[in-house]
Parts: sequence; C-alpha cells; structure tokens
Amino acid sequence: MSEKPSLDQQISAVASDMLSRRGFLDASERRLMSPKLKDNERQTIELDRMNTLKSQPALEAAVETLRWLKANEEEVRAFVASKRGAA
Repeated sequence: MSEKPSLDQQISAVASDMLSRRGFLDASERRLMSPKLKDNERQTIELDRMNTLKSQPALEAAVETLRWLKANEEEVRAFVASKRGAA
C-alpha cells in the first residue's frame, strides 16, 4: 500500500506545477514573437496558453487551501475525528 503524500509534499507539488506553468507561459510568449511562426503553430500556442491561464486560479486556490490546512492541521484533525466519532 502506498503512503499518502504529506501536506507539505502536496503544497510543494502544486506550487511546482504552478511554476512550470508560468515557465511554459513565458516560453510560449517568446515563441509567439517569432516571425517564422506558421499560422497553425500560432493558433496551437495561443490555445495552449489560454487553457493554461484558465487553470491558474484553480491551482492558486489549491495552494491556499493546502496552506490553510497545514496551518490549522491540529484543528482539522480534531474536527475530522469528532465527525468520525459521531458517525
């Protein structure tokens, strides 16, 4: 059985994903400036950028949620334990 990642590992993974997406956005912005770019390549890059930008708010919310959970870990554990006991 595999062990679940800790909150720190989850925060790190999501933050790393956000950074790689930002790097992708920077690289795609540079590629779009190329005069040698064909129209279909330009459309593909713009579509990829749009999809990446759409997912950014969800990733940022995930990082904030994970950070909140980490900051309030004891209270969350107590709450979950009380709900399990009531069920």
